[in-house]
Formats: sequence, structure tokens, C-alpha cells
Amino acid sequence: MLMFSRRLIFFIFVMAMTLIFGLETSYSATRQVLNRSNSAEPATLDPHTMVGVPESNIARDLFEGLVTEDRDGNIVPGVAQRWDISKDGLIYTFYLNPQARWSNGDPLTSADFVYSLRRAVAPLTASPYANFLYPIKNAQLVNQNKKPLTELGVQAIDSTTLQITLESPTAYFLASLPHSTMRPVHQKTVEQYGGQFTQPGHLISNGPYQLKDWIVNAAVQLEKNPYYWNKEAVHIETVNWIPIVDGAAMVRMYQGGQVDITTSIPSNQYKRLKALLHDEVTSSPMLATAYYFFNLDKAPFKDNLKLRQALTMALDRNIITEQVLGKGEIPLYADVPPNTDNIDVKPYDWATSPQNENIAKAKELYVAAGYSKENPLKFTLIFNTLEDQKKLALAVASLWKQTLGVEVIMENQEWKVLLDNRRQGNFTMARGGWVADYNDPTTFLNLFLCNNIQNYSHVCDPVFEELMDKAAKMADPKERRALLTQAHTQILKSYAIVPLYILNESYLIKPYVKGFSGKNPLQHVYTKDLYFVKD
Repeated sequence: MLMFSRRLIFFIFVMAMTLIFGLETSYSATRQVLNRSNSAEPATLDPHTMVGVPESNIARDLFEGLVTEDRDGNIVPGVAQRWDISKDGLIYTFYLNPQARWSNGDPLTSADFVYSLRRAVAPLTASPYANFLYPIKNAQLVNQNKKPLTELGVQAIDSTTLQITLESPTAYFLASLPHSTMRPVHQKTVEQYGGQFTQPGHLISNGPYQLKDWIVNAAVQLEKNPYYWNKEAVHIETVNWIPIVDGAAMVRMYQGGQVDITTSIPSNQYKRLKALLHDEVTSSPMLATAYYFFNLDKAPFKDNLKLRQALTMALDRNIITEQVLGKGEIPLYADVPPNTDNIDVKPYDWATSPQNENIAKAKELYVAAGYSKENPLKFTLIFNTLEDQKKLALAVASLWKQTLGVEVIMENQEWKVLLDNRRQGNFTMARGGWVADYNDPTTFLNLFLCNNIQNYSHVCDPVFEELMDKAAKMADPKERRALLTQAHTQILKSYAIVPLYILNESYLIKPYVKGFSGKNPLQHVYTKDLYFVKD
């Protein structure tokens, strides 16, 4: 009876989606609609306040910054046709495409970027990525309400020329510009509708697609933007972003033809689907980490380094990657992936020790921290509602129970709820994950800065801060690399997070969908780069 009910619910859902959005299936003779799964319902479509992957997936279709990425992740012109960089590396001058338009036909000008960058760094916006703008002159002081918005180092020279002045030479500045926080928003609409400017009928975007409809927990539907400057290169007319939390349901929808590309593949189905669907299973390495983070503002982890170290050492990551997940994930013993550019990642000094030795040391630290099997540590771990996240949490909790006797209470939460609780500090330990925003160690290390609002562990190390500050001002690449290597070694000592593994993202992609490269280390797949071929 239960199985029948689930199938009936799934059938009703698919039929409803077909009626509401006109979803085309794999049996369509002529395709105009691409159906992409998303890992959760987006929390917002405001590019300046979004924080998660589900939101960023959609933002890449809706908004375009001064520069963007090609299929392989290389920086290429976006709204800006070209740019100049002064010899001292402090002044960037961008020359905007005069054909750039908003989705309502309004010209997109340099003044729009001045407004948008000011909005992104304004204290009232409370952007979780405001620190992305900190390389810009006075950005940090503006964000801290110590200087007015007008002092931000951005200037409209004329309608198509934008000048950005930096505090100091910043090696990764261009690479950070495709990020959602650096993308423009339509000033008149934002001021007219306030917090409702992202709703259907209100949202004005400048990317290859515009918002057509948004039915919560059903789909976000985008259609081709007729005013996009490069619209001739956009082949797919409509894309539906469908939030599917249940991995089994996602696979069923894919096999039933209601989804053309999935965001992932459930670990317990990977081998079966690889054997069954062959080339439709695509696997690509990611510059991304999975981890759990401690709340250093609360007991039992506050001021208890030995306890944090014990839990970190006790986990056998090979069991997690090979037996629990099994999709090519790589064990991680650092806060930055070793394949990141511009750094020499040095993992924990015990990373290469036999696991039995690590467990023995973890037991000693556990007892020294005030716990034992007779007096076990008890705490709650929160994670988002995804099948693989539940599977991971069960495995980690079981390993801690076996090795140390720790009792973990697991609590799965909807994506938006998890984001809120992490932001507000309502947790003891929480699931974390970071997909690099650009290929540079600062995308990972900035998470540990004292004033970063995404520093959910609330770690604050003055030595680390000093090293990061010196690196930010260092023009010489070799010296900058050495400083960032030292900074990583320093923050690793705090045991603020439990690094678990490096992601190897896997997708299901229909054979009639082309344009997917798989070479982008950030795994940013823009719908504008995809196209259909005949069956």
C-alpha cells in the first residue's frame, strides 16, 4: 500500500508539472524545453543575498556580470566587451557592450553596475558575500558602515565605461567577477518592489534568460531573454529548474523523461545506473569540499580543541568515500583541496598515519577533553534533506559511536531552514560544503576570516588574519603563495571544521543534450551553452 501511494504521488506530481509548465519528455519530436533538476527549492533569486548552490544554478541563467565563463571555466567577456588593467594592478577599466540590455529592453549601463556594486556591499543588504567586494577601494569600510556608499571605488566614466579601483593588486579579482554578488540588478525595479523584486512579473534580469514563472516546490521556469546581447548563441528556448530533494524520485523522473539533466546521482544507485545507462552517466572532479563544522560559540566545542581534534582524527575517510559514497570522492585532510591553484596545501600531519594509530590518539584526546564511553559526548548534527546527506550523517555518527562512544542526534532540515539556523548560530554541529567560487585558495580560506558572515564556526585567529591581510596586499605571486600556504597551515590548527572529502560530481544527462564540457573545475553548467540534437 505504501509503495502504491508513493507511485501515485509521483505520477500526480509529474502530471501536474506537465500541465503547469508543459514539460516535454524524451519522446518529443521537437524540443524547445530543457528540464533540469535542482537539489532544493531556492531560498531567493536576489543575486546579492543568495548563498547556496540551488540559487546559484538559476542565477547563472538569469544574470550576467562584467565577465563570465566559457564551457571549460575560462574567463571570457560578459557585459564588458574588453577591459584594461593599469600597470600597478589597481585600476580596472571595463568597456561595456553598447548592445547590452535588460530583459525589458532598457539599456544596461555602467551606472547600473555602480548601483549594483554599492547595493551588494551596503550594510542594509546584508549580503553573505559582501567580502567579495573587499578588494575594491573602501569596500570593507563601506560594508562596516564607516564610510558612505559614494566612497566605494567604482565610477561610471560614461554610459559604457566603468572604472573599478582596488585597495591593492588582487590576483583573483577578474576570476571573482562572474559570481552572483558581482552581477547587476535593475535599480528601478528593486526600488519599486523592494524585497518582492525577484517575483514573476517583477524580476528584470540581464542574462540569457528571464523569469517566466516560479511555483514554490514545483519549478522555476525561465525563458529566453529576447534582449540578451548574444541571444543568437542561445539555443534552448525554455528551462525549468525543478527542485527534487528525493534522489530516487529524481532518477525516476530522469528515466521517465521528465528531467533531462540531474544535479547529482544518488550514491546507492551510481553503479547500477553506470552499468545501465553508460555514457548518460557523466562524472567530473570538482573544486569543492564537504565537511561538518563546529559551533565554537557553544558547548561542548567552545574552548575544547582536544575534543574537536579527537572527532576529526577518529573518522576513517576511506570508508566514507569508498563504501558509503563510492562515486569517486577523494578523502580530505585539509581545509583547502590540494588541487587548488596558488597554494601548497599541507594536510594534517597525521593524515598519512595508519588509521588505527589515529583512532588511538583520538581516544586519548577524547578522554583528555573530559569524555569517555561511560560519560559519552552527546550532541545534535543538522543537515539538509537529501538522501546522500542522510546516508553520510548516519555513517559518520556510526563511526564516532564505534571508535569513541559518541552519541549523535541527527536532525535533517529543509534547505532554507538549514541556511537560517547556520546563519543564526542555532546548531552545535552542522553540515557544510563549499564549491569554489573561483580557482584560488582565498575562496576557501576567506570562510575563516573573523568578519565573514559565512564563518559559521565563528573561529577567529589573529595570526591567520594577519597572514591573509599580507597575502591580500602582496603583488609577487610566489610570496603570495607562500603567505597563503602559511595561512592555511595556521587555520588548520584550530580544528574549526571536520573536512571529509573532495567532491566528484556525477550527473545524468540525456544523449540529446549537448554542450556539456565537464572540464570546468567549478562545475558551472550554463544553460546558454547547451543545445539539443535529434534522437
